Amino acid sequence: MSKGKDMYARVRREGKKRDWRLWLAIGLVAVVLGGGVLGAVWSVRYQYDYKDFIDWLARDTIYARKFGTLTLETGGETYPLELNEGYEKFRVALAVDGGGRLGSPPDRDPDAVIDYGNGSRLELWDIPLTGYQNIPDGKMNGLFIQYHGRLGEQYAYDTKGLDLARCLNWLLPE
Repeated sequence: MSKGKDMYARVRREGKKRDWRLWLAIGLVAVVLGGGVLGAVWSVRYQYDYKDFIDWLARDTIYARKFGTLTLETGGETYPLELNEGYEKFRVALAVDGGGRLGSPPDRDPDAVIDYGNGSRLELWDIPLTGYQNIPDGKMNGLFIQYHGRLGEQYAYDTKGLDLARCLNWLLPE
């Protein structure tokens, strides 16, 4: 028996070297998957926020329709607004144009304010288009939109698809 013990005593167990490239590959895959998941979650959240904004706007429009409280303030004048074809074009254009880019409003008073009469208001700024790709030919300005809801809701974004002049053309009485 001592012969067998000696044979095993001479065998040295060598530590298995781990390949660092395998761990690097696993780490990179985890980072890519994590980034994809975070990007998808952010995108879904962004879409839900925009959908909420459109829902709040519809709620406020219903209120204004019921009580006749919709007004537009622009250029130092306040105009009563009717919920007619012009306002519907504006509201549909907001929905169709999409959420634009989230951001902070310009550091000046809004160029136009739509007041729904229930504490909710939509502020509009004419802004120069900068930082956008694929700007339509000849289009120089876009629209920054900031919503303040009656229950404290807020949503703000800029868009290249709309401009203040076109929106006011729809909204202002002739």
